[in-house]
Amino acid sequence: MQSTKYVKVSQLISRLAVQARNGNQDAKEALKRNLLKRSRIIQSADNKIAKFKDVFKKHKHDYSLVYCPDGEIKKYTSLIGNELGVRVHRFDSEISYKERTQILRQFSENRIQTLTAIRCLDEGVDVPATKIAYFISSTTNPRQFIQRRGRILRPDHRSRKKMADIYDLIVVPDRQEMDTEMARSMVKREMPRFHEFSQYADNEFDARNIIRPILENFDLDSYMDKSAWDVYQENQEEMEEP
Repeated sequence: MQSTKYVKVSQLISRLAVQARNGNQDAKEALKRNLLKRSRIIQSADNKIAKFKDVFKKHKHDYSLVYCPDGEIKKYTSLIGNELGVRVHRFDSEISYKERTQILRQFSENRIQTLTAIRCLDEGVDVPATKIAYFISSTTNPRQFIQRRGRILRPDHRSRKKMADIYDLIVVPDRQEMDTEMARSMVKREMPRFHEFSQYADNEFDARNIIRPILENFDLDSYMDKSAWDVYQENQEEMEEP
């Protein structure tokens, strides 16, 4: 992750939040822009591509969906198609409705092995043929990421699919590169997805064993069992504190 940029944007967000609470309309607009900017820094963390490649190579590529960060769908499509040699097609707002229907049909027939997407799961599009999904980019809002997961887990009568594998890449900061509270805040924002996804997963206890030492390192042990909505609400309230 670009730690220096993250720290600078977070410090600016703190100042803007104070001004916004005092009724400064310009500060409110600037706050929204910088919250989005910070989110994109996390989504495009430096190590995500290497981690994605490592995990992706270990699995069959048929019926897989890769949820890409904003502005990076072409990069991941090229990586999967050219470097990894997989039949891939992007699925985003530049694709017409007619093309989308054709692409989804080809995907369900495995003529396209992998789809790279941005926000398609937020637009009422179901991809029931998906057997494995990689969330490189995700949201902190439980309503949105639960909805995205649900679209992937839809039963597929053609293949008799009853479950799917989901990999959600979580960003953990280097404590040496930012102050403790800022680092803890970042980890807390990533935790709602972990709790929600892991509690219904077949490998729940394996996942908990991986995340536990990370939480202990940031003195966040109690967040292992906090619900997605509780953590999300807490994060929102912290943004509103004076």
